[in-house]
Order: sequence, then structure tokens, then C-alpha cells
Amino acid sequence: MKQIKYIVGFSIFVNLFFVFSGYWLGLGRPIVNVDYLLLLCFCCLPKNFISNSLLLLAFFMLFSIDVLLIVLQIFPFVRLTDLMYLSGFIFNGPILYRILLLVTVCVFLISFFIIRDLFFKKIKLTIKQFALIILFAVGVLFIKHLLNPLDKDEVYARFDKTWVGSQLQFFIKHQQSSFVESMGNHATQLEPSRFKNSTQPLFEQLNSKKPLSKKILLVVNESWGETAKPADQAAILSKIYQKKNHLEFINQGAFNFVGATVAGELRELCRKQPTTFNLKDADASQFRDCLPNQLKKQGYETQAIHGAMSVMYDRSSWYPKAGFEHIRFFEQLPNAGVCRAFSGRCDVKLIPEIKNQLLASDRSFVYWMTLSTHAPYDDTLFIQGLDCTALKIKEKSETCHNYKLQYQFFSALSQLIDDPGMKGVEIYVAGDHSPPIFNLGDNFFSFKGSEVAWIHFKVK
Repeated sequence: MKQIKYIVGFSIFVNLFFVFSGYWLGLGRPIVNVDYLLLLCFCCLPKNFISNSLLLLAFFMLFSIDVLLIVLQIFPFVRLTDLMYLSGFIFNGPILYRILLLVTVCVFLISFFIIRDLFFKKIKLTIKQFALIILFAVGVLFIKHLLNPLDKDEVYARFDKTWVGSQLQFFIKHQQSSFVESMGNHATQLEPSRFKNSTQPLFEQLNSKKPLSKKILLVVNESWGETAKPADQAAILSKIYQKKNHLEFINQGAFNFVGATVAGELRELCRKQPTTFNLKDADASQFRDCLPNQLKKQGYETQAIHGAMSVMYDRSSWYPKAGFEHIRFFEQLPNAGVCRAFSGRCDVKLIPEIKNQLLASDRSFVYWMTLSTHAPYDDTLFIQGLDCTALKIKEKSETCHNYKLQYQFFSALSQLIDDPGMKGVEIYVAGDHSPPIFNLGDNFFSFKGSEVAWIHFKVK
């Protein structure tokens, strides 16, 4: 009887962290992940350095899969190799990400020592008893499948909060999914994008050789998603529409997109999507048809601006390949302050720099990748004016913070419309991806799935 109590206690303990995380973040994860019962095989072995080392390795693998499937729900565009690539930038990222990583590592280490020194010192099993426990777990999963034959386990939407399940089974089942499909690819390839892009009119003008505006600004707007309620988007864009009389035209819309920031950039600049995030070694010929390269042939001076460090996403390597002649990152923008997002420059303070770049040549194409609206949406607010309570959004929610930062961005951008030097400027703005929201419950009610928003207008 004592053995059963310890086994039940072990099963509850190893799931507590993930049950709490799932509840806090509004994520789907089995209340009991039976995979951890596999660790009981070490209760059949003598306790020595080898068995303890193997226990650590096995627990790390199961724990990591659990963590990965939680990350995948918040950031559905991340693949396994991409996650390994992005881990190199963790100490350049938001403090919250570093705190979460530290908490996760600490929980893993504490859990391992509790499992090894408390539970597994008390549990002693024979191989036959271990086999019966595994057969029992398999039987429970089989019964669950009979009661619920519909397969709800989708790679990008694992929100079913079932009472029992196997994360390892899910991971193996979807090993050919886009989450791990790039494991065998070493060199990054740019493939035709399967998604729409807001710059389609510009590509069509280039292909048909129609006249272009002399000054073009393309903005890929960090974490700008299509809101579930049109009134919310109208509030975010209100400062732009208040100046509608100063515009030749204004159009807006949305389209579905699943991908990381760099994929959103390549979607708009090149109508391409990358097989991995590591673009440093991508051949220059793959960027031949990107907008900057095409516009450069038309006599445009091509410029790019981004407030983060140049090493992020290898932008210092692939921006020149895409056709940008002049590039400004954090290092070249000392007058734009320092904001929280990646300890980068403040978007609001970059407006004068954007204006200067547009006026730097008779024909200019300026590309701006924003930064301050990056998750976790805790950056400095220089411009107030959006009332979340009036939109029936919780004031302290991530959604509200995202809305306020987006309102601030468009308020700052609207300043260009009033500027006499900006007459005739054509502006494209598109979200890179839908906003990652840690509380998916808020996400479902606030945003329209994985859709990104876009707006296109021209100053008279």
C-alpha cells in the first residue's frame, strides 16, 4: 500500500508545475501526463552513478517535450531548430523571457532531486510490477481514446485540457510536422510564400512597369494582429483616420499568417518564406527579386531601419543581400533612447529618422521593422489615449497593453501625414505575426486567430 501511495504522489508531483502553468497561461495540457511513469523503470535498478545519470537524461527529455509543447502553443510558428537558434539571443531578449527560463531550469533541477532522493528511494519495484504499471497507463489511454475517438491533437492548436494523455505520444506522432521538419536542413532556403502579403500592389506595379510613388515607406509592425472586434482596430488606427482628408486613399484589411518576425519580413519584402531562421549563410541569389533589389534598379535609394541589435536574426547579413544600401540598427541610432523591448531603441523616437531617410533622395524606399510592440508588451508609453475599459478589455491584460502600444505607434506614424515634406509618400504597414499572448483565453476573445492586419495609404 505504501508503494502505491508513493507512486501516486510521484505522479501528482511531476505534473504539478505544468498543471499550474497551463492554468495560469490558459493553455491545453493533460492534467496527468502518463509519460513520467516510464521513469519508474529506474526503481527496478540499483542506485548508482550510471542509473542516476540515465534518470537525469530521461527526465530531461520528458520535461523538455512538455515545455516545448507549451511554448508551441504561445509561439505556434517556432520549429525545433528555430528554437535552438533563438536560444542564442535569450540574454538580449525581454527580462520576462529570462525569468521564465530561469524558473523552468530551477523547477527542473529541484524536481529531479526530489524525485531521486525522496520518491525513488521509497519506491522499489520488480520488472513485473513496472510492466503492470505501464500496461495500466496504456489501458487508460486506450479507454480514453474509445470514449473520445475524435483526434483533436493539432500541431498549432493543442488547447484541449484533457484529464490524461501522453505528450511523448503527441510529439512522436507529429515528428514530421513543421515543428521539426527542418532538423535535416543545414542551409537556409527561401521558398515562395504560401501566404498573402500587403505589398502585393507594389510588386504588381513593378511587374507591369507602372509609375511608382517617388517615396515609399514599408513598415513591418511587430505583433500587430487583426482584432476580433472591428471597433478595437478602429480605436488603434483612429489617429490615422482622423487625417483621412490629407490622404489620396486609404485601404486596410487582414490575412492569415503563421510565422516568426523574420518570416513576416521576408513575406513583405520578398514574397518568400525561410526554411530556418539562420539566414547568415543564405545565398544572395535567393534575394534577387526582393523589393529593395528591384527598386534599386529603378533608381531608388534603399534604406532599412530597426531599433534592435544588428545580430538579431542575422539582419546585418541578409539585409544587404535583399538590396538595402543603407542600414541603421541600434548601434547607429543613438538619439532614439533605450526602451524595454530587447533593450532597443524606442519606435516613437525614430519618426524623425524615418523622415530624414525618406527625404535623403529624390526616389527613396525606406523599410522600418518596429520593435516597441514586442511581447510581453510592457514597453514605455510616451503617447496615451486608448481607453481599454471603453473597449471592454481588461485594463491590465496583455491585450490592453498590446492595444496601447499599437495605438502609440500609429499615433506617432500619423505625424508624418501632417509634415509638409511628406507630400506624396506612400505607406504600407503590415503586422509580422499575430500577437503572442501568454493567456490564450484573452487571445481568443481579442484577436482573430492567426490573422495579421495591414493598412495602405498615400499622403496627398
